[in-house]
Amino acid sequence: MIVFTEEELTETAHIILRKIYRDKRFDRYLDGDIVTILGSAIMQIGIRCMKQEEQEEAVDDGGMAS
Repeated sequence: MIVFTEEELTETAHIILRKIYRDKRFDRYLDGDIVTILGSAIMQIGIRCMKQEEQEEAVDDGGMAS
């Protein structure tokens, strides 16, 4: 299971929100849209971290990471 610290989660949210604010269409985003974007981005980060952990475990077990 991937667990983010409060600091990591806050940093990630700030990065994503800065990108949203730079968007010329920012006024079109509703609060729900922003929450969805943040949630999706955080899930993608979690999936990448999980895959990376699996690859590291495979290498540690003597196998080759694909």
